[in-house]
Amino acid sequence: MRLKVIRDSMEDYEYFALLEKLVGREAVTKIVSTVAPNWWATSEDPKVILSARERIANEILKLKK
Repeated sequence: MRLKVIRDSMEDYEYFALLEKLVGREAVTKIVSTVAPNWWATSEDPKVILSARERIANEILKLKK
């Protein structure tokens, strides 16, 4: 289970980096802030986290076309 969480985190970082290259840091920060508005408060709702991942993936796919 821990390895899955580590893998998911690495994939999230790769998505962040890719989207940042495509549209800039502000766009990534806007999406990430819905899950983690600051370092000490993060969402524990899996739906919120998955939604943010989907938004990032969709943005990347739109820009890659």
